[in-house]
Amino acid sequence: MPVAAVTSVLAVGLEPMFDERTTPSTTLQAAHAWAKAYVDYIFAGGIPAARARQLQLATDLTKAFDPERSGQGPSLFLQALAAFWIGMPVPAQGGTVTAFTPVSLTVNNPQPDNATPREQARGLAQVISGLTLGAVKVLIPPATVVPLL
Repeated sequence: MPVAAVTSVLAVGLEPMFDERTTPSTTLQAAHAWAKAYVDYIFAGGIPAARARQLQLATDLTKAFDPERSGQGPSLFLQALAAFWIGMPVPAQGGTVTAFTPVSLTVNNPQPDNATPREQARGLAQVISGLTLGAVKVLIPPATVVPLL
């Protein structure tokens, strides 16, 4: 199944981060939880090589989520995703990711104050899925570049 069809997997993975009973209590825990949710989503989309990159993604996200980096979070977040994707084989498309070029630099997910954890997770999953599908470019040999499906 293509990545575009499995956004619900990402939402399920992100939901514990919005529930006060299961919210990670440290930056490190949040980065690992987020990386697991994202990799589960990509894996469900038919890209098994994502599993091998989960730990590095979590390490890079730890820097992006660090509150001491005053304002660098969004750019470090996008850098972490770019590092995760570049060189990733995409079997269903018969190619390799050669670029991660976000069409928008915003990763905000405004939600009403009374949004449930499930609503918050679904909203964020839609934002991240849109970012991913818009930014990831796959090179299909010999020289065709297409968006991730």
